[in-house]
Amino acid sequence: MREWFFSLQFRLITAFTLVLAIALFSVSIYVGHQAKQNVQRLESEFQLAREERVQEFVSSLYLKSQKLSDIQQTLQKAHPLFKERVIIRDRNGVILADSQYGINRRISSNSNRLLNLLIIDEKIEIDRATARLQEASQQASFSDPGFSRLLAAVNRSLLWAGIAAGSGGILLISLISQRILQPIRRLGTASRNLGSGDLTQRVSPSTIGELGELGRTFNSMATNLQMAEQQRQDLAADIAHELRTPLSNVRGYVEAIKDGLTEPDAPTIDIIHQQILHLNRLIEDLRLLALAEAGALKLALGETDIELILSQSIDAILPRAQLSNIVVDLMQPTDLPRTSGDETRIRQIITNLLENALTHTPNEGKITVSSSVTQTNFIRIEITNTGPSISEEDLAQIFERFYRTDPSRSRSTGGTGLGLTIVKQLVELHGGTVVAENASDNTIIFIIELPISP
Repeated sequence: MREWFFSLQFRLITAFTLVLAIALFSVSIYVGHQAKQNVQRLESEFQLAREERVQEFVSSLYLKSQKLSDIQQTLQKAHPLFKERVIIRDRNGVILADSQYGINRRISSNSNRLLNLLIIDEKIEIDRATARLQEASQQASFSDPGFSRLLAAVNRSLLWAGIAAGSGGILLISLISQRILQPIRRLGTASRNLGSGDLTQRVSPSTIGELGELGRTFNSMATNLQMAEQQRQDLAADIAHELRTPLSNVRGYVEAIKDGLTEPDAPTIDIIHQQILHLNRLIEDLRLLALAEAGALKLALGETDIELILSQSIDAILPRAQLSNIVVDLMQPTDLPRTSGDETRIRQIITNLLENALTHTPNEGKITVSSSVTQTNFIRIEITNTGPSISEEDLAQIFERFYRTDPSRSRSTGGTGLGLTIVKQLVELHGGTVVAENASDNTIIFIIELPISP
């Protein structure tokens, strides 16, 4: 129960209740004030109309009889019909007729509900000066029972309406907040399960707007975490397998020499040495890849001669290409501009791509290397080799760690399965791009674009 008072739903209900209370209080004050003013105005108009009717009544009596004694008797008889005391006096203030107390009496200025009539030039008129003073006194005291009951009824109605509206509003916001917070509660449950290791957790973003976007973002995050975990597991398995192969070979030869089954001659030592070199390359590639992905690999940036790097890299693989009757062509302009980059890493990019092309080019095939300058101020390098095309599914994953388009291909070819992954990381570190495409003439093209040195 204590946790509920710190929940988001309780805070929403409390905030809405405060806003509703302030709004209802403000409306009640305003409506009550307006109701009071309107009731006072209505009473004043009603009083004025009643005074005018009494004036007309008394005037008609005076015009008929011209005797104050008759008017006095009539006023006394009609007094129960009047809401106030009616007095007729002269200019000097002497009472000539009084509906309640008789004549020849002075009247107090503090009397309420009093109608003063003056006889002026044989006409009976209302004493407006006194009437205004009495009206102000009546408004200050507001003692008319009928209008007081009306105003009290309005105030009671406002009070009950406010209580009903507040209760209904609180109930409504409780139901609405509970429905609104359901996706958040489901998201919280899924997050806890995800944090405990269940990476299959997903939520149903059934709503649109911010909550739906939050649900979709959570699903995307969970999917990425699941993929990352799968990649981690795959990477661990691949590394174990890649390391086990050369280590098993080395172990086998060492145990054979130890048991006297094999002589430690030069060919045997050379085989062990090649396996150790392969193991060293694999470890170095893993270290380089880890630094690149973590953003910790520092580039020794400087002006780099791409034309020279391409020529030297081709010269390095040319003897092995000639052993398989593979033709290697280089086509590049003589005025190719320099790039801004790390010469060692760019050389590694080109070497890895050429090694990949040499591995997958059949005997008597062809490798073509070309370079040019794009309109977007990039140097474009294309490395094309003949050979079987790559499926679209394989193209999408060709730069993944340890990914091989042909699973049956032996790992004894010398590759670590990390060459293209390292190429992609190094190219992107230089601000460039690399893609692989199938050409229409049964060739495979790797395209690199690197920014030109300013």
